[in-house]
Amino acid sequence: MKYNRKYFYLPLFFSLVACSDIPSESDIEDSLANIYSECEQINIIDVEKTNGLDLENGYYSVSTVFSLELEPLKENTELWEKFSHDLEIYPQIQEKQNQEYSDFLKRFNDPKNSNYQNYQKFSNNLDSEEYKTAQQRIKENKRLLNAEQKEMIKRHADELKEQGLTNFDNSGYKLTRKQISNLDKVCSATKSKLGGKLLREMLGIKFMGGQTRKEKARVLGEGTIIEFNAELEMIRTENGWQLNDI
Repeated sequence: MKYNRKYFYLPLFFSLVACSDIPSESDIEDSLANIYSECEQINIIDVEKTNGLDLENGYYSVSTVFSLELEPLKENTELWEKFSHDLEIYPQIQEKQNQEYSDFLKRFNDPKNSNYQNYQKFSNNLDSEEYKTAQQRIKENKRLLNAEQKEMIKRHADELKEQGLTNFDNSGYKLTRKQISNLDKVCSATKSKLGGKLLREMLGIKFMGGQTRKEKARVLGEGTIIEFNAELEMIRTENGWQLNDI
């Protein structure tokens, strides 16, 4: 799996069952794990408390490093594998079809064609048999080429359809939307503001920039582990240390 590192400030609130003088790594891990208690695809691992500061009045600031592990859904893995396969063969088919169409256009507009040459040669004598014959042959040639063009376009469409590539989106946009929809159906954390925020960070989803759609699709299809550095504010209550929801 690919490892990444993220930095952010994270205020939140969850109940704990034990209380000590200062929040422990176990307190932090349990609180973060509660976010994804109903999401088997995401795990909190490698929690480490790196620093802490008593803010008085029962508040405590902790610096921590932890990782989020995303285990891919089977259907998302299958979607990614098919997309990866299609992404390999689609450019090959497209290149072949584009070349065939380019060759066709060259023949269609070839100035060395004898009919065109005769047409131009006798254009100063519109009543000559040579001019009329060339004109008729040009029209017939265009009719045949137009029929060939229609047949070629249909054949190209059939080739793509046979490979399941009709309207193929090689940007990965449609794929990631489907993958995220699949995950959202089974992972309730994505329906919460906090869970969604962490998942967006994991996938690099931002309003501007972030990972490419293909990279998001790969993460959703193969899984990943991302390391976060976070500053958490915790509060001591009768139920133990809680992450403070500011």
